[in-house]
Amino acid sequence: MIGKHPPDHAIEVVDLVKTYPRVRAGQGRSRVVDGVSFSVELGTTFALLGPNGAGKSTLIKVLTTLARPDSGKASVMGFDVNNEPGHVRRMIGVVAQRSGRLIHKPPENSGFSRA
Repeated sequence: MIGKHPPDHAIEVVDLVKTYPRVRAGQGRSRVVDGVSFSVELGTTFALLGPNGAGKSTLIKVLTTLARPDSGKASVMGFDVNNEPGHVRRMIGVVAQRSGRLIHKPPENSGFSRA
């Protein structure tokens, strides 16, 4: 259940959809995340795998509050990524692959590994 504290899951995603405008103007929108649902139990290790263009990076952007979904729900440690982005950011740590800089730093007692 999204919004429950303490949370049942570290991550919960329900029917998440994210679209972007197509490269050529007037060609509509490209659905890059199409109704994804999953949950990650507290204390488990999780890997998000898929081919190029499957929407993995976009999904991570939504979970880290760097992008907003078009529809569906997503929560991190019980905090809704749309309605409580500040709480989500305080719970996670993100190091962007290209920039090499820390975007969000998790608190010491968050339960997330720094390794």
